[in-house]
Amino acid sequence: CFHLPDWDNELVCYKDLSEDLTCTWLPVPSAPNTVNYTIYLKWNKIRKLFQRNTSLPSITIERKNLYIERFAYIWVAVNYAHGSCAKGKNISVLPSKAGKCLAPSNINAHQITNQLVIKWDLPTTPTSYELRYRETLTESTRWTLVSTSSNAANITISHLNAMSSYIVQLRCIANDDLNCVCIWSKEILVPHKLMNEPRISYNVTTQISPGRRSVLLKWKVTENENILGYFVNVERIPKSCSDSPNRTFLKDRKILLNLSMAYYRVHISAYNEAGESPQAIYVVPEFSAT
Repeated sequence: CFHLPDWDNELVCYKDLSEDLTCTWLPVPSAPNTVNYTIYLKWNKIRKLFQRNTSLPSITIERKNLYIERFAYIWVAVNYAHGSCAKGKNISVLPSKAGKCLAPSNINAHQITNQLVIKWDLPTTPTSYELRYRETLTESTRWTLVSTSSNAANITISHLNAMSSYIVQLRCIANDDLNCVCIWSKEILVPHKLMNEPRISYNVTTQISPGRRSVLLKWKVTENENILGYFVNVERIPKSCSDSPNRTFLKDRKILLNLSMAYYRVHISAYNEAGESPQAIYVVPEFSAT
């Protein structure tokens, strides 16, 4: 196999509660949808090379195939259809010391203009952590690594692009005292605030009975940054004391209103975890008989 320099596969192996060894890695970039991987284990002072094939970027090796107190050099190769293969970096693992470290829990992240604010709960044995983040533009966007101070439970990252969404991960920093393996947390998506209002793309008004009419509105959005839904406010003009606020929460980009023949303003906005977008305003004019 030849070495693939642009494949930083982030290979990591850890021992679970059943004493099996689980190894995970990142898929090879620019590969077809279906590829086959081979994981290799070269045990210290044992000639025979252990190997297993899989089509997934992870594998679990059963306890019966492990030498718990021997170091193993482990690497993964990707097998191409034309018969060649490429391998990533090697790691060294001692299974008896490869339990998974306690990870920070309840990780929350949000974006304020050009800042990322990340908070988490510390495990029972606090340690130092490192954080990485990248823009969500493409999978190939490089990670930026940030270290946190010991026992810290939050961090603020400044000077970011307010128009970009980000992905964040957190893990402990390995050292000789831990005797365990630090694993990156699940990716946390931090969307940016929606900057553009929805655009009304369709409207039709139909009289349904004397003094009543239906108004069907549809709209489009130019940003799909993890939109959770839409707010629709219907405001009668002029307002009266008997008019109560009429705010509707929607998942779909359309609404059918049943209105009187009075003058109305309909306010439509999108929202995500970062907040609410500016509002689109649609005017329903007062009906006047000719």
